[in-house]
Amino acid sequence: MASRNEVARETNAAINIYLKLADEYAQKIRRTIPNGLTLANLICGLFSLIMAMNGLYRFSSLFIILAAACDFFDGRVARIVRVTSDIGAHLSSLADVVSFGVAPAILAHSIKHWSFFMIIAFISFP
Repeated sequence: MASRNEVARETNAAINIYLKLADEYAQKIRRTIPNGLTLANLICGLFSLIMAMNGLYRFSSLFIILAAACDFFDGRVARIVRVTSDIGAHLSSLADVVSFGVAPAILAHSIKHWSFFMIIAFISFP
């Protein structure tokens, strides 16, 4: 029959294995959070394109604003958790081009009746 110390060591060994696995999964999740926010930025840009092409200009503008929020937070989160990757840099560049280059251009092109504010926006932000 096993003594109490042996049973306690076996139990601690089993718990340590599960704690190690949980720590590995937590590290993987921690590394993917900034890329997830960058993907959210890209998806918001794509939704903005779809909304602009379907004539839903306010929703398109809203998705551009959400993309800006995701872009702001993905850089902050990456610095906080000290994670950098080549794929993250390239993905962020792609998301920025889609969300802040293509989507606003398609939105502006899709709007039929320009207002005074649209003219000021284009003069102010060339």
